[in-house]
Amino acid sequence: MYKVLSALMMVAMLGASGTSTSPHGRITGAQVMPGTGSVMNLTNVAVFQDWDPWGTTAITDILTAHSITFTIYGTADIGNVDLSNFDKVIFASQQRHDFYLALSVNSAWLEAYIDNGGCVELHLATLDTYDPTGLVFAYGISVMHYPTVPSYDDVDRAVPGHEVFNVPNTVDDAELDNWSSSSHGYFTAYPAGATVLAVNAADTTPAMIEYRPAGGLLATIMPVEWAWALGHSDVLENMLLYCGTPTDVEESSSDLAGEALAVRPSVIGNSAVVSFSVPRDGFASIKVYDATGKVVDVLGGTFSAGSHEITWTPRVESGVYFLSIEGPGVSQTTKVLIER
Repeated sequence: MYKVLSALMMVAMLGASGTSTSPHGRITGAQVMPGTGSVMNLTNVAVFQDWDPWGTTAITDILTAHSITFTIYGTADIGNVDLSNFDKVIFASQQRHDFYLALSVNSAWLEAYIDNGGCVELHLATLDTYDPTGLVFAYGISVMHYPTVPSYDDVDRAVPGHEVFNVPNTVDDAELDNWSSSSHGYFTAYPAGATVLAVNAADTTPAMIEYRPAGGLLATIMPVEWAWALGHSDVLENMLLYCGTPTDVEESSSDLAGEALAVRPSVIGNSAVVSFSVPRDGFASIKVYDATGKVVDVLGGTFSAGSHEITWTPRVESGVYFLSIEGPGVSQTTKVLIER
């Protein structure tokens, strides 16, 4: 079944002349706000691909629409390019097996870039002919590609408040379904401390993960370029503009100093009220970290300038946690204690 669907995907994307088309005449959604600490002001990006994934120029179309300069490299360049010159590095989906083999062999090269603050995006969906199952990528990441059962055409957000589902486009669960293979498998291994962002609804296996050792690594086994090109979802645009590494975070304005984020009661049982202020309209994300630095929950949304309160029901065990708000013009962290 997957083989047939994959072949049809390629045929559908290519016209008689072999050129790719896209239903997106322009980029939709709100403008990306600089200085949020999670959506980067990207200026120079490296894109690794031997050909356009699924026959579409979705990645470069989006980068061009946002006036982001990019350089395209291929399999032979993996491990040989100085990545320090780039704000972000993107590895496109639907490439040959040799591409994924080179990416696996050169894991240390990629880890060095991320450990020094670099931002990387891995798209690991491909045709079964180029199956990357069995390969080990940076930080021990591996995937099961095209499992026999179940069929993965229903994907759910595991962290709905995360930026990749909210900035600049709002992406709900329905938008991640019915891509004629919304996910091409699942992650079988990933580092401790990684956050699962999306799961296959059939068995809750991970379809998208994020890991932030110093820089940021966002990885998915969903054919996100295909979905964007056919108008199924704008999640690709959100992903390309995102990086888990805070950058250009502005200082809180003086009237918000010490008041940008507060939680009551001080010792939390079943629920708590999170109070926060933002100096101007925009998307704000409140991430909850455990003592190891792992993101365990995300609260977020688009808020008007001023003070707000939301009720938080923790889904974590007793212990010490840190809530960190990142938004337009504000960045602050506070410690909380949860006792069950």
